[in-house]
Amino acid sequence: MKNAFLALAALSLGACASSPAKFEHIELARTACYGFCPVYQLNVEGDGTVTFKGERFVGSTDGSAKLDKKALGELQQAFDKADFFTLNNQYRSQKDGCTAVRTDAPSIIIRYRTAEKDKTVRYYTGCQFDGQQRLQDLATAIDTLTQSSQWVKDPKR
Repeated sequence: MKNAFLALAALSLGACASSPAKFEHIELARTACYGFCPVYQLNVEGDGTVTFKGERFVGSTDGSAKLDKKALGELQQAFDKADFFTLNNQYRSQKDGCTAVRTDAPSIIIRYRTAEKDKTVRYYTGCQFDGQQRLQDLATAIDTLTQSSQWVKDPKR
């Protein structure tokens, strides 16, 4: 029985070693469009610290918050679900995989850094491609989990 317990413990430790690395830093930036698109950047540190820098069509030019462990875990799951490291570095034109491109749309820039990897994806939202929904869902998850609406909401509209 003791040997079975030790074998199970060893397997459990091995499983932990192969689990996805915890992120160190996440950035989400939304750029200008032809119109009233909010322009801002969000930064999330691995300890849960959130900073917001707003530029245009936002309710605040800066803000900060702290995410709890549950929100940090959900954020990690959102990146895992999006299979972020398999995405192209950019989606802007047909050579990047866009099947169609419309003009005057904003871009979404997402950076994800772990101890082992650092990747940035630049997505022009006028680009239509097969994986665009998972990238849009990821950006929405970042906004939702950081509660960016508290800073983005434009009080003038």
